[in-house]
Parts: sequence; structure tokens; C-alpha cells
Amino acid sequence: MLRWLQDRARARRIGRAFYDSIVAQSRTEAFYRALGVPDTMEGRFELIVLHIHLVLERLRREGAAGQALSRALIEAFVGDMDASMREIGIGDLSVPRRVKRAAAALFERARAYAAAQHEPGAPDALPAALAEHIFGPDCANPDLPVRLAVYVREAMAGLDRQPSQGLLDGRPQFPKVAVMRS
Repeated sequence: MLRWLQDRARARRIGRAFYDSIVAQSRTEAFYRALGVPDTMEGRFELIVLHIHLVLERLRREGAAGQALSRALIEAFVGDMDASMREIGIGDLSVPRRVKRAAAALFERARAYAAAQHEPGAPDALPAALAEHIFGPDCANPDLPVRLAVYVREAMAGLDRQPSQGLLDGRPQFPKVAVMRS
């Protein structure tokens, strides 16, 4: 029983470390300045969700340990959404419903991004998914989702190359965001 509690506490600690790394990467200024991601609450939320998806995809190949850390990462996300909503003044009665919507958005985006990444012979699928969820229908520059897709592919390749142990210790390595000008 004690071992199970220790394992659970370790998974939560690592899940939080994953989440903190994801939030730090998602706050990188180049996403907003160079890649045109809207610097809004929604834009920041979408980048966090995108990075969670990337880490979850990589953890999927790590068996039971990866599954436990995936669960802990999602729990950290849900906990942060709850705390953030309360901090910005959303009423206590509305928070659970909004957190549930945020979690549903995470899973919906993850399905869309995974389908786009794994669709053979459709190089435009990932930029289209990014355009839909991150840039929205008012995206003035169709090159922006293409640029973000380049970053996503680099991030996925980097996570794929990352040794299991570093990853299972909660230290995902993301690439630098390339500063590209149009």
C-alpha cells in the first residue's frame, strides 16, 4: 500500500513538472510575435493544449509508466484550469462546468492533431488543424499555420529522439521556436 502511494505521489510530481515545462514553452514570446499565435487567453490555452498533445503522443510509447504520467499530466492541466478560472473571478458554481469544457477541448484537439499528423499523403492536414484551432477563421496570413506546423513536426521529432528516462523523469525537451519573417 505504501509503495502505491509513493508511486502515485511521484507520478503527480512528474506530471506537474511536465505541465510546468509545457506552460513555460507555451509562453515563449516567438510563438506570438514571429508565428502569429493570438496573444490572448484563448491563444495561450491552445498552445498549452498543443504541447500537452505532443507530450501525450510521446508518452503513449512508454507503456504503463507513460500511461501513469499521462494521467498525472492531465490531472495537472485540470487542476491548473480550475485554479486559473477561480483566479480570474469565475464563480464557484461555473468552474466545474468550464473545467469540463476545457478538458473536452484538450481531448478534441488531441484527436484532431493526431489524425492530422498521421494522415498519410496529406501534408496540409496539420496546418489546417492548427489554423482551425489556434488561428481561427480570421487568420489573415495562411502561412502562419504552415510555420507552426514546422515547429510541431520538429517538436515531435525531438520528443521521439529523447531518451525514455529523461522523459519519464518529467523533462521534455522542446525545440527553440524559429523566428521566421514573412
